[in-house]
Amino acid sequence: MFYLPNENQFAERDDMSAALREKLAQQQQSRHLIGDIGEKYVLKLELEKLENSEFASLVRDYTCNLNAHYDFLSYTPCGQEIFIEVKSTAGKNPFEGFYMSRKGLMVAWDLYKQGKRYEIHRVYDVYGDIRRKIIPAEHLFSKKNKFQASEYSVLLDSTAQMFPHLSGDAARAS
Repeated sequence: MFYLPNENQFAERDDMSAALREKLAQQQQSRHLIGDIGEKYVLKLELEKLENSEFASLVRDYTCNLNAHYDFLSYTPCGQEIFIEVKSTAGKNPFEGFYMSRKGLMVAWDLYKQGKRYEIHRVYDVYGDIRRKIIPAEHLFSKKNKFQASEYSVLLDSTAQMFPHLSGDAARAS
């Protein structure tokens, strides 16, 4: 028997103070602003790169398309497609971690495995000397980087039956 979380577990907590709710709303608004600044910066750089080429008019903005899981479709000056996901922070460290949704990571992996060019454009110091570091998929998926699940914390019932005979994909599928 499987237990699926119900929507009430994710509803706004009644015991959360109004001040805390306001602070969280401000943090979310700040993250959106930082993201918007980074996306506009990358689009500007991509269009400048292709300014005198036939590919500039083919650049597509998918920042409002939640199903795309990448922000831009751009091109190299030779016409190779580049799928770009922008990750922005206010900090000055280009190696600061960032978040990706599970679906976004799966799309990146699928494009990479299909031999398509996928890149993270890591924009940092958005309120200062804004800069960009490009992380190609082959570097993103190298064994040197670590991926930590951060969407949900699953607390297991210590009395629940475990299934040691399941491993690998079979265990994850259940």
